[in-house]
Amino acid sequence: MKALKTILHLVMQGFLMLLLFYWAIFAGNTLVRLFSGGPARVIAWYKHIDGSPIQWDQGALVLPVWDWRLFVARESMILAITLGLCYLEWRVLQKKTL
Repeated sequence: MKALKTILHLVMQGFLMLLLFYWAIFAGNTLVRLFSGGPARVIAWYKHIDGSPIQWDQGALVLPVWDWRLFVARESMILAITLGLCYLEWRVLQKKTL
């Protein structure tokens, strides 16, 4: 049982590190694009990383319309997962020090 807890804790820490790197890169790229090209360049980058699939419609490629609300909702979900993992890690560290 202790080995399972250790493995799950290591997996959680690894996932948390990936998410923290994601947010650091996301914030850094947003700032770089904001300072180098303004808000239009930031929006273009957000559209690029959104990853909306290209669809076929009657034999032609159709790019879906980018919805900023959907993009913000996805990023908010990723942020909520990151904050939840940070909270769990903090609780685990608190229990170890007691």
